[in-house]
Formats: sequence, structure tokens, C-alpha cells
Amino acid sequence: MVKRFIAGAVCPQCELMDKIYVEGEGKVARCAACGYELQQPDASAPSQSVSEQENTAQVVTLVNFKAAKTPRNNR
Repeated sequence: MVKRFIAGAVCPQCELMDKIYVEGEGKVARCAACGYELQQPDASAPSQSVSEQENTAQVVTLVNFKAAKTPRNNR
């Protein structure tokens, strides 16, 4: 199989750049220098659920705090 290197990727173990590659379907990435393996998470596995409060849209009012210029009274 052909090794496809990931440009700019840094190995978390040996910290060398441009040594991470994937083969075939690309589910496992390996470091060519130290052999470290990174498993891609399974797409069918449920990710962390967002709580109802975090998922609800909230209305936000923007306020301009700049003081309005008013004409001065000449007394």
C-alpha cells in the first residue's frame, strides 16, 4: 500500500513534523520515525451529547455604550 504523509502533522510522542502517514482507508495514522499510532474515532460511535441548555438559542441585545453627542446649552 501507498503511504500518504500528512503535511504539517506533528507526532505527539516524538514531536517530529511531517512523519505521520496513513495507508489504505486512513483509519490508522502512524509515525514513520517512532511507530506511534493514532486511531481515528469510529464515525458510527455517538459523540458527546450537547445538553438542552447549550443547544437552545438565546437572544442577545447589543448596546452601544458610546455617549451620544448632545448640543451644549450656552448659558
